[in-house]
Amino acid sequence: MISLHTNPSMLAAVRVLGAADRATALAAGRVMTGLRVAGALDDASSFAIAQGIRVDMAAAGAVASAKKSAAGLLRVTNAGIEALQGVLQDIRAKATELANPGVSAQQRALLQDGMRNLIDQYDQIVANAGFNGVNLIDGSGETTDVRFNPATTGFASYPPAVGDAVTVSFDIELVGGNGTDNIAPTLTWLVNGREVAGSAIAPGPWTGDQTITDTIALTAADLAAGTTTIQARLTASYPQGGENVDATFDVVQWSNSPSVSQPGGGNPDMSVSSGTFRAGSTVSFDGVFDLPAAVSGADSVTVDVEHVYQRYDAGSWVDVSVIGSEQILNTTGPLPSGYNVNMSSQSFTVPGGSETLLDHRIVTRATVASSAATASLNATYENTVASWSYTAPVQGLDLLWFTSSMVEYTTDVSGEQEQIQRKNLTAGSMSLDTLDFSTAASSLTSLSQLATIDTYIQDQSAYFGAELRTIELGLRFDQAILDATAEGLGNIVDADLAREGAEFVARQVRQQLATDTLANLTRRPQILLGLFRN
Repeated sequence: MISLHTNPSMLAAVRVLGAADRATALAAGRVMTGLRVAGALDDASSFAIAQGIRVDMAAAGAVASAKKSAAGLLRVTNAGIEALQGVLQDIRAKATELANPGVSAQQRALLQDGMRNLIDQYDQIVANAGFNGVNLIDGSGETTDVRFNPATTGFASYPPAVGDAVTVSFDIELVGGNGTDNIAPTLTWLVNGREVAGSAIAPGPWTGDQTITDTIALTAADLAAGTTTIQARLTASYPQGGENVDATFDVVQWSNSPSVSQPGGGNPDMSVSSGTFRAGSTVSFDGVFDLPAAVSGADSVTVDVEHVYQRYDAGSWVDVSVIGSEQILNTTGPLPSGYNVNMSSQSFTVPGGSETLLDHRIVTRATVASSAATASLNATYENTVASWSYTAPVQGLDLLWFTSSMVEYTTDVSGEQEQIQRKNLTAGSMSLDTLDFSTAASSLTSLSQLATIDTYIQDQSAYFGAELRTIELGLRFDQAILDATAEGLGNIVDADLAREGAEFVARQVRQQLATDTLANLTRRPQILLGLFRN
């Protein structure tokens, strides 16, 4: 039917053209954006899932940024510690030079100037080892450090024997912070590796130094080796989140076998018999002196003997006291070479447990004076009767154990935090600026302290290196997760451009066909006009 008011075919064509336009626009949008799901209208559920994934990825990106910042801080810190180790090597080399007794006063002054310059350089490196306003090794922030101060060691007798008691003690203190941290170290003594329980230490808060004193009974196994070393091991957990204490320090070491020198067959032969050298004990000894050369005719000869207790101080042996002296010969010749002269018995009380000298010895001197011009007679001869040694703890050495101040960074999207400990490695904290290099002896002591400081800095280098490796491994893992998440998101929302491109072309063709059809249908009403022209 031909109607003047309606054209059903054209209406259908309009609907088809509208659908073709919408399909073409949809395909064009997918091709232009590369997304199959660009909004909720495309696929509400897929779009909601995709938005959630995008939020998680943004949070993961923020975590990665925090980790990269922490990694940058640790890289700078590690570089700074490596530079510190290099300077510390130079400081130890300079200290070795200063420990040489042959260094003149002028040379010592020059070396000390060089040492001060090295310590200044050390502190400059610490100050410059910061990143983005944060420095992990300059002691900045609130810190609470536990330090170890060796005290004295006493012997009931020296060297101790089986069953003897050794009294050992030292101080520990809190430095910095507010001094109220609840730290409760556990003390264990190690006697050549054998564990002995130490006294209980109050958990705090501490108001001052804590002095720990214990008495240890020695066993045969403790004294079996040539030397005996007693160490203190302290372990503790730091409640404020700092580094746990697990440190071992030498407290005292001594020789178990005092040496006795009886050369025999020398020129002259001064053979000396002796007892056991122990602190507080009385030692008796005597001996024989042989003339080194013959005494002829009417020549006169005297032999004066003295027994001297000496200590080793500042690179040389120093007389402390004369134990006994006598003239064992005053006669005229003839006397043959090797003529024996007996020495009277002498006694000596060995210094007690309060003695802190590093080395001790007793020597016997025989001074021969003769009217003859025999050089081998007019001389002083010396023989070591006995020697013993005791290594006292280093006095006044403060060792930084740990600090409570932390630098935190985010480790996951839930907001969990990890902590990096600050370490105070300044020259003041390490006691570098208080080391004494004024004499060869003090430089030798300082050299020992430098070895301890070097070991501590090596430990901190290992700590920061391990932290950096942990973060870098985490970054690589996080990146792998992000890549996999991005791939999964793409599977949900990305368009297949090859397929969508082909679909776009096909929809353009359908759109054009719908347009042409509609154009033809718009001419159909002209048929009605043709019916009335004739």
